[in-house]
Amino acid sequence: METGMVEQRRPGLALKLKQILAKITVKEVIPWLFALCITLAEILVSLVNVRMGMLLHAFLLVALLIQASLCWFRDSRAVGAETEAGTAMELRGTPGYRFYLALTLAPIIRIISLATPMWNFPTMYWYLITGAPLIITAFVIIGVARYRPEEVGLRPGQFWQQAGIALAGLPLGFIEYTILRPQSLLPSDNIRLLLLAGFILLVFTGFAEEIIFRGVMLRAADDYLEKTHSLIFVSFIFAVLHIIHFSFLDVVFVFGVAVLFTFFVRRTGSLLGVSIAHGITNIMLYLIWPLLLH
Repeated sequence: METGMVEQRRPGLALKLKQILAKITVKEVIPWLFALCITLAEILVSLVNVRMGMLLHAFLLVALLIQASLCWFRDSRAVGAETEAGTAMELRGTPGYRFYLALTLAPIIRIISLATPMWNFPTMYWYLITGAPLIITAFVIIGVARYRPEEVGLRPGQFWQQAGIALAGLPLGFIEYTILRPQSLLPSDNIRLLLLAGFILLVFTGFAEEIIFRGVMLRAADDYLEKTHSLIFVSFIFAVLHIIHFSFLDVVFVFGVAVLFTFFVRRTGSLLGVSIAHGITNIMLYLIWPLLLH
């Protein structure tokens, strides 16, 4: 009797699965294929072979640029250049074009971080050397996509609201320190070097990564995917780029932080608070707690 009941349920389950699969479109699948390839590249870089990982990232960069171009060509033809919408699309690019163009920032981050020679520079300058070109690249994409500053969170927002968000960096920095336990970026507690290193982390990790992920990439994903999907997608990309720290717990923690920061940005429309919070997190992680607890 129980076996018969199970057999009666199977067609219903199969039908439901078929209906779910039927709703999945190529538009939804391709971004996740790229996301899985980025994850594989990060695993290769971190755990297998750096050169293989770099080659895969370089391949993904080219593939994303090709995919962006294909989206622009296909979608522009579908709308038609004669209409007002078609003219705007020609100027700004299509949502798919902007999405895949923004996604190129993921492999670019790793390519720059691994390809830049660092042996002649103190550790604290590494973030400046890699962060500066990433900020420039992000603003180039903003210009190409013709995003207005407020569309990517470049607005001050309400002062006390942003200040409260910024303070979230204090507990987040302590939590991540307990997970990773990194060495200090500085050889001593020299105040001048501490302030300089803090500024570098604030601007070239905090602001740099927020303009990339919660600014350009999130905006492009919101336009191309559903908002729930874009939240998960961008947070996932942000998290897998932390595989290089060799801690699964940190990847999970960073994913949660990405979701939290996305909530703040969507609620306030500003990157200011999360950029400072991100910078404070890294200052606590790499400067303050290592000096106090080592």
